[in-house]
Amino acid sequence: MEEKTLTIGRHALPDIFFGISPESMVQVYLSAKSFAPNGKSLVLSSPIKRALITAQIRAHVWNAPLIVMDELHESYLHRDSVSRVPLLCEKCLSAADNADYSHLHIVTHLPVLDYLHFPSCEMANFFVLKHTCWDKLKENLIALKPCVSDSINIPIGNSLSYFDKSEQLSNLFKDSKSFSLDAFCKIMDEIF
Repeated sequence: MEEKTLTIGRHALPDIFFGISPESMVQVYLSAKSFAPNGKSLVLSSPIKRALITAQIRAHVWNAPLIVMDELHESYLHRDSVSRVPLLCEKCLSAADNADYSHLHIVTHLPVLDYLHFPSCEMANFFVLKHTCWDKLKENLIALKPCVSDSINIPIGNSLSYFDKSEQLSNLFKDSKSFSLDAFCKIMDEIF
Protein backbone atom coordinates (compact mmCIF):
# COMPACT_ATOMS: atom_id res chain seq x y z
CA MET A 1 0.00 0.00 0.00
CA GLU A 2 1.32 3.43 -0.99
CA GLU A 3 2.18 5.64 1.97
CA LYS A 4 0.01 8.74 2.41
CA THR A 5 1.68 12.02 3.31
CA LEU A 6 0.09 15.14 4.73
CA THR A 7 2.19 18.28 4.78
CA ILE A 8 0.71 21.29 6.52
CA GLY A 9 2.16 24.67 7.32
CA ARG A 10 2.00 28.42 7.33
CA HIS A 11 2.00 31.01 4.61
CA ALA A 12 5.15 32.99 3.86
CA LEU A 13 6.14 36.43 5.15
CA PRO A 14 3.57 39.02 3.94
CA ASP A 15 4.60 41.93 1.74
CA ILE A 16 2.45 44.87 0.60
CA PHE A 17 3.91 44.95 -2.91
CA PHE A 18 4.11 41.28 -3.92
CA GLY A 19 1.77 39.53 -1.47
CA ILE A 20 4.72 37.75 0.13
CA SER A 21 8.24 39.13 0.32
CA PRO A 22 10.71 38.33 -2.47
CA GLU A 23 13.03 36.54 -0.02
CA SER A 24 10.09 34.54 1.31
CA MET A 25 9.09 33.50 -2.23
CA VAL A 26 12.52 31.97 -2.65
CA GLN A 27 12.17 30.39 0.80
CA VAL A 28 8.84 28.81 -0.23
CA TYR A 29 10.33 27.53 -3.49
CA LEU A 30 13.33 26.05 -1.65
CA SER A 31 11.13 24.34 0.94
CA ALA A 32 9.06 22.72 -1.82
CA LYS A 33 12.20 21.61 -3.64
CA SER A 34 13.61 20.10 -0.44
CA PHE A 35 10.60 17.80 -0.04
CA ALA A 36 10.06 15.10 -2.65
CA PRO A 37 6.53 13.73 -2.36
CA ASN A 38 5.75 10.18 -3.44
CA GLY A 39 3.04 9.96 -6.08
CA LYS A 40 0.48 12.61 -7.00
CA SER A 41 0.18 15.79 -4.94
CA LEU A 42 -2.77 18.05 -4.19
CA VAL A 43 -2.39 21.53 -2.68
CA LEU A 44 -5.13 23.19 -0.59
CA SER A 45 -4.90 26.84 0.44
CA SER A 46 -6.54 29.53 2.48
CA PRO A 47 -7.96 32.27 0.22
CA ILE A 48 -5.82 34.98 1.85
CA LYS A 49 -3.25 36.34 -0.63
CA ARG A 50 -0.15 35.46 1.43
CA ALA A 51 -1.31 31.85 1.74
CA LEU A 52 -2.47 31.60 -1.85
CA ILE A 53 0.86 32.77 -3.29
CA THR A 54 2.68 30.33 -1.02
CA ALA A 55 0.41 27.54 -2.28
CA GLN A 56 0.81 28.56 -5.93
CA ILE A 57 4.59 28.30 -5.72
CA ARG A 58 4.46 24.87 -4.08
CA ALA A 59 1.82 23.65 -6.54
CA HIS A 60 4.14 24.73 -9.36
CA VAL A 61 7.15 22.89 -7.91
CA TRP A 62 5.16 19.70 -7.26
CA ASN A 63 3.15 19.99 -10.51
CA ALA A 64 -0.01 19.74 -8.42
CA PRO A 65 -3.53 21.08 -8.73
CA LEU A 66 -4.51 23.83 -6.28
CA ILE A 67 -7.85 24.17 -4.51
CA VAL A 68 -8.75 27.25 -2.45
CA MET A 69 -10.77 26.49 0.70
CA ASP A 70 -12.41 29.17 2.82
CA GLU A 71 -12.21 26.81 5.80
CA LEU A 72 -8.43 27.21 5.87
CA HIS A 73 -8.73 30.95 6.60
CA GLU A 74 -7.80 31.69 10.21
CA SER A 75 -11.10 33.45 10.95
CA TYR A 76 -13.05 30.30 10.06
CA LEU A 77 -11.99 28.60 13.30
CA HIS A 78 -13.25 31.46 15.42
CA ARG A 79 -16.82 30.57 14.42
CA ASP A 80 -17.61 27.60 16.69
CA SER A 81 -14.19 26.03 16.26
CA VAL A 82 -14.92 22.86 18.23
CA SER A 83 -17.38 21.57 15.67
CA ARG A 84 -15.48 22.91 12.66
CA VAL A 85 -12.14 21.15 13.21
CA PRO A 86 -13.48 17.65 12.44
CA LEU A 87 -15.29 19.04 9.38
CA LEU A 88 -12.10 20.76 8.21
CA CYS A 89 -10.06 17.57 8.63
CA GLU A 90 -12.74 15.51 6.91
CA LYS A 91 -13.02 17.86 3.95
CA CYS A 92 -9.26 18.27 3.42
CA LEU A 93 -8.33 14.61 3.70
CA SER A 94 -11.37 13.44 1.72
CA ALA A 95 -10.27 15.70 -1.15
CA ALA A 96 -7.01 13.75 -1.33
CA ASP A 97 -8.53 10.34 -0.73
CA ASN A 98 -11.36 10.67 -3.26
CA ALA A 99 -9.00 11.59 -6.09
CA ASP A 100 -6.37 9.04 -5.06
CA TYR A 101 -3.60 11.48 -4.18
CA SER A 102 -0.74 10.21 -2.07
CA HIS A 103 0.40 13.66 -0.92
CA LEU A 104 -1.79 16.46 0.41
CA HIS A 105 -0.27 19.85 1.18
CA ILE A 106 -2.22 22.43 3.17
CA VAL A 107 -1.25 26.11 3.43
CA THR A 108 -2.98 27.84 6.31
CA HIS A 109 -2.35 30.19 9.25
CA LEU A 110 -0.85 29.95 12.74
CA PRO A 111 -4.22 29.89 14.60
CA VAL A 112 -5.29 26.81 12.63
CA LEU A 113 -2.01 25.01 13.38
CA ASP A 114 -2.20 26.04 17.04
CA TYR A 115 -5.74 24.75 17.33
CA LEU A 116 -4.73 21.42 15.79
CA HIS A 117 -1.94 21.21 18.44
CA PHE A 118 1.03 21.33 16.11
CA PRO A 119 4.36 22.52 17.56
CA SER A 120 5.46 26.07 16.82
CA CYS A 121 5.86 26.69 13.10
CA GLU A 122 7.71 29.57 11.48
CA MET A 123 6.31 31.28 8.39
CA ALA A 124 6.82 29.43 5.09
CA ASN A 125 7.70 26.16 6.81
CA PHE A 126 5.63 23.01 7.16
CA PHE A 127 5.19 19.73 9.02
CA VAL A 128 5.20 16.24 7.51
CA LEU A 129 2.82 13.51 8.71
CA LYS A 130 2.82 10.01 7.19
CA HIS A 131 0.62 6.94 7.47
CA THR A 132 -0.56 4.07 5.34
CA CYS A 133 -4.07 5.56 4.96
CA TRP A 134 -5.86 8.91 5.05
CA ASP A 135 -8.33 7.70 7.70
CA LYS A 136 -5.56 7.28 10.29
CA LEU A 137 -4.17 10.74 9.54
CA LYS A 138 -7.70 12.14 9.86
CA GLU A 139 -8.18 10.41 13.24
CA ASN A 140 -4.96 11.92 14.55
CA LEU A 141 -5.95 15.43 13.48
CA ILE A 142 -9.51 15.18 14.81
CA ALA A 143 -8.15 13.89 18.13
CA LEU A 144 -5.80 16.93 18.11
CA LYS A 145 -2.81 14.60 18.30
CA PRO A 146 -0.82 15.14 15.11
CA CYS A 147 1.99 12.61 14.75
CA VAL A 148 4.65 14.75 13.11
CA SER A 149 7.39 12.67 11.52
CA ASP A 150 9.42 15.57 10.17
CA SER A 151 9.37 19.27 9.46
CA ILE A 152 10.71 21.29 6.58
CA ASN A 153 12.45 24.40 7.90
CA ILE A 154 14.21 26.64 5.43
CA PRO A 155 15.48 29.82 7.14
CA ILE A 156 14.68 32.96 5.20
CA GLY A 157 18.39 33.85 5.26
CA ASN A 158 19.08 30.90 2.93
CA SER A 159 17.17 32.68 0.16
CA LEU A 160 19.30 35.83 0.10
CA SER A 161 22.17 34.28 -1.85
CA TYR A 162 19.84 33.51 -4.78
CA PHE A 163 19.46 37.23 -5.48
CA ASP A 164 23.26 37.45 -5.84
CA LYS A 165 23.32 34.39 -8.14
CA SER A 166 20.67 35.65 -10.54
CA GLU A 167 20.46 39.14 -11.97
CA GLN A 168 17.15 38.11 -13.55
CA LEU A 169 15.72 37.29 -10.13
CA SER A 170 16.89 40.59 -8.66
CA ASN A 171 15.49 42.55 -11.61
CA LEU A 172 12.12 40.78 -11.39
CA PHE A 173 11.37 42.45 -8.07
CA LYS A 174 12.32 46.00 -9.07
CA ASP A 175 8.77 46.89 -10.13
CA SER A 176 5.78 45.33 -8.38
CA LYS A 177 3.44 46.40 -11.20
CA SER A 178 5.25 44.29 -13.79
CA PHE A 179 5.94 41.36 -11.44
CA SER A 180 4.71 37.94 -12.54
CA LEU A 181 4.60 34.83 -10.36
CA ASP A 182 5.00 32.72 -13.51
CA ALA A 183 8.20 34.61 -14.35
CA PHE A 184 9.46 34.04 -10.80
CA CYS A 185 8.83 30.28 -11.06
CA LYS A 186 10.50 30.14 -14.48
CA ILE A 187 13.63 31.89 -13.17
CA MET A 188 13.79 29.62 -10.12
CA ASP A 189 13.37 26.54 -12.34
CA GLU A 190 16.32 27.73 -14.42
CA ILE A 191 18.46 28.23 -11.30
CA PHE A 192 17.68 24.66 -10.28
